Amino acid sequence: MGSGGVPNRGVEKSYARKLERTYKQNTRVDRYKNGKKVQSRWYDNNGRAIRNRDEFKSM
Repeated sequence: MGSGGVPNRGVEKSYARKLERTYKQNTRVDRYKNGKKVQSRWYDNNGRAIRNRDEFKSM
């Protein structure tokens, strides 16, 4: 990944129920549910998940 955690290979969208533990190298995948982003996952240069961010609902 580039500096600041920016993926080198871009960002992909997913509508699956859960994100994979391994994926394309240096990628971020954003998971959407009902049109809203609910989770982001970053992958390292070996394709392993290294960071997750869950989006919280506003009250």
